[in-house]
Amino acid sequence: MTGRTPTGKEAACREAARRIVRYFAEGVPVTEKMHRYMENTFADLSTLERILADSEHGERASLVSLLFSPDEAIRIELEPLLENTPLDEEEARRIQDFVMEMRPRALFVIPGGSPALEVTVDPDAAAAFIEKLHVSRRLDPRVVNAIHAAFRHREGGSETESDHKRTVLRIKAMIRQSRAGTTRFEIDALSRFFTRFPMDAPEAFSSFSFFLDFLEAPGDEDDLYQSLRRRRDLYRKGLEKGAAANRQMHENNPETRMLSGLRLPYVDAFDLMQKIDILDRICFWLFETHGE
Repeated sequence: MTGRTPTGKEAACREAARRIVRYFAEGVPVTEKMHRYMENTFADLSTLERILADSEHGERASLVSLLFSPDEAIRIELEPLLENTPLDEEEARRIQDFVMEMRPRALFVIPGGSPALEVTVDPDAAAAFIEKLHVSRRLDPRVVNAIHAAFRHREGGSETESDHKRTVLRIKAMIRQSRAGTTRFEIDALSRFFTRFPMDAPEAFSSFSFFLDFLEAPGDEDDLYQSLRRRRDLYRKGLEKGAAANRQMHENNPETRMLSGLRLPYVDAFDLMQKIDILDRICFWLFETHGE
């Protein structure tokens, strides 16, 4: 490594490492999905320990990637530090060095609160965890300013102000984690969202989460409104396909469908209707019109 990390950034790297090590030690929650995978794939916990200890094992890399993935809690905790002291890739490696100096162990806790597994955090695991934090990513100032403006007038006091501050950190952490917010189209779209969408509305956060996912998906990056409309058309066509499948199901008995080889697609109509509703709400606030 060339040069020397500036004192302020070195202090930030050390603090980030300290918080990561504390996060490992206090117990990393294992999600229901992860728990099912562990139960269905491995005979017992000792198998997991052996795999993690064997650098040559074929399943080790995927297991490390699964277990050492930062959750929302640690992302929110680190967000103010990363925002106030922008770091680069070299400094991300410094965080890993500081983590390894502390010789951490990670305790994984299964749903229900019972300890499931305690392992030593090796360099590969630390690297996988820190890579997913995207510590070197910068949030565009226009997006940050729009977020702050959207919540500024809601700061008042007591628990409400604390809740708003946590929501702001949660939003920033989600953008840092996502693939959106880097192109001009995405930056303009996010800035427009926070400028126009009422963030005090009950559906504000779910609408933002949907909008962020929408921006991550491949699509046209020329006209936001038309892009939203095209997505709505896809959902509407899905509803039509589901309705057609439902009609065929009622018009033909199971034996007829089996003999004819007819395969009916599964369509979650309720989910599609919810998404159309969210899209209409976004279009209304961002463009003062519905997506139809």
